[in-house]
Amino acid sequence: MRLEIGIVFLFVTISCGGKENVEGNDLIQDSSLKKETSYQLTDLKELYLESVKTYNSTKKNDVISSPPIFFDTLINQVRIQTILRDTKHTIVRGGISNQNLITYFDTELILFLAKKDKIIHDKKVIKKTDFLEFVYESDLEKYSITNSSFEKLTSEETNLTVMICQPDTDICFRILLVLKYDGTIEYVDLDE
Repeated sequence: MRLEIGIVFLFVTISCGGKENVEGNDLIQDSSLKKETSYQLTDLKELYLESVKTYNSTKKNDVISSPPIFFDTLINQVRIQTILRDTKHTIVRGGISNQNLITYFDTELILFLAKKDKIIHDKKVIKKTDFLEFVYESDLEKYSITNSSFEKLTSEETNLTVMICQPDTDICFRILLVLKYDGTIEYVDLDE
C-alpha cells in the first residue's frame, strides 16, 4: 500500500513538473500562465485522500476493492485531474454455474477540467450509466469503469480514454471521452 501511494505521489510530482509550494497554501503557479491565474493543488487532492481512507477501511472485508487512482497534469494552460475510485455499490460476478460468487465495488470517475482561468468541469462524476450507448442496459450491472488515461489535448478539447469492463475479465469497451471546452462531453466507441 505504501508503495502504491509512493508511486502515485511520484507520478503527481512529476506530472506537476516538481514545482514547489510557492504560497505556503498548496497553490501552484506556472510561469506560462497569466500572473493572476493559479490553481489550487487541492482541487481533487482532498477528495483523493478521502478516497484513500475509504479504501483502507474497506479492503479488509469480503468485497474486492481497488485503490483510488489520481491523475493530475497541466498542459498548455489546461489543468486536468481525475480520480478513479470505488463507490458503495457492488458488482457480483459468478464463477462456473454461478458458484464461487465474487463481489467487487463498483467505480466512478471524478473529473476536474479548467482552461486558463475558466473552470469547465468541477468534480464532474462519470458513472457507468453514462455509457448506456455502448453497453446493453441489461448487462450494465456487470460492468465497471476500470481505467482512464489521457490521450491528447487540442485548442478545442481534451481527450481521455476510459475502459468499461467486467471485473477481472477482458470483456471491455474502450470509450473516448471528448471533453470540449464549452462544457459538452462526447462519447466515442474506439472498438468500432
